[in-house]
Amino acid sequence: MAYKPYRGAGYYGRRRHRIFALLLVLVLFAAVFLFFYMQEYIVFTADGFRFSFGAQDDETDPSVAAPDTPPDLIIDDPIDPPDDDPAAAEPDVPDEEPESAAAEPTRALLVSGAEALDGSLLRDPVNALAISVKGADGLSLLDEGGALPGAVSALRQSGGRAIALASALRDNTAPRDDIETAVRTGSGARWLDYDYIPWLNPYSEGTADVLISLAQACHDAGFDELVLQNFQFPTVGRTELISYGDHTESRIEALTALLAAVREGAPEGLSLSVVLTGEAAGSLRDENAGQDAAQLAGYCAHLYVQTEDPAFDLTALDGALDGTGCTAGLLLSSGEAPSGVGSYILVP
Repeated sequence: MAYKPYRGAGYYGRRRHRIFALLLVLVLFAAVFLFFYMQEYIVFTADGFRFSFGAQDDETDPSVAAPDTPPDLIIDDPIDPPDDDPAAAEPDVPDEEPESAAAEPTRALLVSGAEALDGSLLRDPVNALAISVKGADGLSLLDEGGALPGAVSALRQSGGRAIALASALRDNTAPRDDIETAVRTGSGARWLDYDYIPWLNPYSEGTADVLISLAQACHDAGFDELVLQNFQFPTVGRTELISYGDHTESRIEALTALLAAVREGAPEGLSLSVVLTGEAAGSLRDENAGQDAAQLAGYCAHLYVQTEDPAFDLTALDGALDGTGCTAGLLLSSGEAPSGVGSYILVP
């Protein structure tokens, strides 16, 4: 009669340990696989993270943010030509440069919709009508075509100027379409502000392309001036989660270089202007937002201060812009025309 050999409890214990070790290896392998190969589909929300496998799912959850490798692109200043290019050599500059000619004053009234671009509203001192062509949602009236170009053309034929306002870097569309242009967290996910809106990253090379396309569309539609709102680094929300990567440029240098690139790529017939933050309007420099009034002035027709006070003191800003060809103006929400201010946009 045959008997099964007795293996003892130690044998079965060792066998269980090997099975456990094998399962642990499989779990670790699966975790590594998910981290490297499923990273594109991991999205972060205020409640944790989950998986998303389609653009439609991303649109239904405003807090969705798809991580990716953080960009390490730095915007090169296109203004400085290569030293070895004789064709791009800087011309001789006289000892005393003449002051740049000041931009044409903008005295505009903000209206809503293409149908409101009515030349009959051009009553002294108003010489222009303004319209918001792109909000923080990223949707643009310029993409719709329709009656907008015709209305702008009719306004200009009546002797008026057409001013376009656009949210520049706070954009709920472009950073979702291309994560390489988005401000991101340390994990690589899109960073969202308190309204669940992403921002374009001033350090990203693709950001200039987005704004140049916007400027070209404004020029094609017949606008005289493009006023860039939210042209800054984000400063409101959980900004401590943001990671811009390793860059030698400061925020002020990066934002100034971005505006220089946009000015270089935008049509010459379109003026560019920027709305300053409250800090930059008061002290001429906002390190956190990346705005330096004197540096931005070299690429702008106007620097606007958004305020409710028609008597806002522009003395310091006027002094910083003296001789640059850029003038200070007010984006005035009181709707009352200011006195003693050359350029302004009234927001009724």
